[in-house]
Amino acid sequence: MNFLCRSFLLFLFFLFLGGCGERGMPIDGISLDDLQNRGVNGYYVLKTDKPYTGEIVEWHDSNQMKYRTHMEYGFKEGLWVSWYKNGQKKNEGNYWNGIKEGSWTSWYDNGQKRSEKNWNKGKPHGLVVEWYKNGQKREEINFKNGKHNGLWVIWHDNGQMMSKMIFDDGEFLENSGKYWNSKGESVDSPAKAIP
Repeated sequence: MNFLCRSFLLFLFFLFLGGCGERGMPIDGISLDDLQNRGVNGYYVLKTDKPYTGEIVEWHDSNQMKYRTHMEYGFKEGLWVSWYKNGQKKNEGNYWNGIKEGSWTSWYDNGQKRSEKNWNKGKPHGLVVEWYKNGQKREEINFKNGKHNGLWVIWHDNGQMMSKMIFDDGEFLENSGKYWNSKGESVDSPAKAIP
């Protein structure tokens, strides 16, 4: 192998090591705890009037990464990823100018998917799906600009349907609700559907 090829492979090897997410390997960035949260004005470098731009990284005591994101002029920007202490991914989604935007996914600490949500300018928009920790679907909700809109279905943790309701621009449509107990028997109120 010629010198140039070996040098390039060595460069790639060290580049890969630099990108690994283990404590002790250099990852530039600071914790949110090292910044001052000024609410609608964003995050600032402590004791300055300078909004922070750069990487944000936090670690669990177990040496597993807790979260990683980027900030531009004091606001979360781009991919946000967080993990549980056991190393299992917890949340993944994007920020735009400090607000949630696009698809977000959450998981339980056992790796089971917890939710899938879509965001538009910081508000839920479109279909939201949530699951119980045992893997059974918990609910499906439709949103339009942050308000319930359309069908909302909820299941018991045993997989039996609990309720179906219809909303229009955040308002529950009367007489649209149907309810079932955990045995699958039809009941006449939401209170009777809850175990």
